[in-house]
Amino acid sequence: MLRGDIVEGTDNREAKVFMELLKLDGAEVLVYYDHCNWNGYAAVTRNHFAEGYAYYIGCMMDQELLKRILIKALEDAGIKNIVKEEFPVIVRKGINDFGKSVWFYLNYSEKEQMALYEGSDGRDVLTGESVKHQDNISVPAWDVRMIEG
Repeated sequence: MLRGDIVEGTDNREAKVFMELLKLDGAEVLVYYDHCNWNGYAAVTRNHFAEGYAYYIGCMMDQELLKRILIKALEDAGIKNIVKEEFPVIVRKGINDFGKSVWFYLNYSEKEQMALYEGSDGRDVLTGESVKHQDNISVPAWDVRMIEG
């Protein structure tokens, strides 16, 4: 079992597949092992390094907990997770040759999916359709929406 503030509220606290027994050398412990033999060891650490942080994940864990740790690492790096979509809709953002943001909504499923558009008001590059910030957009099965905005 795993314990720590970041673990609270998760359904599955089990360490799986492998468990590295991490000893601290200035790092902050994010997750501990909650086990009679391994209580003195860390499972996940974060250490300040240069202008940022280094994370060390010493065990396999539930996808929900791993996601929490990765989101924390992204926040530490100054990367905001503004997109709420998850598989089967994958969202990517880039900048085109004109300096405008282009949002890609990729649907990896056999069913049409709905997604929340997080960019500024713009237009679908493929259809010319106008799209407003916070519009719910449909992404056809196995297809893509590309929105410049």
